[in-house]
Amino acid sequence: MRLSNAAIETLYRDEHKSLCRVTRRKMNHQDSEDVAQEAFLRLLEMERRETIADPRSYLFRIGLNVTLRDWV
Repeated sequence: MRLSNAAIETLYRDEHKSLCRVTRRKMNHQDSEDVAQEAFLRLLEMERRETIADPRSYLFRIGLNVTLRDWV
């Protein structure tokens, strides 16, 4: 089953603040907001979302990867 845009919207409402809090350990508030936005955008742009077993964990992994690549 494909991870729908509506499911990602729900994930955003439920996890945006948590994702920002996790990434803020490595950066300031505004940068953590940018990372969260980038993580959600990458999730939305994925073509094979049906392969994601745990969307929350996958989202946080994207966020941490963006943090490590761009800000650390």
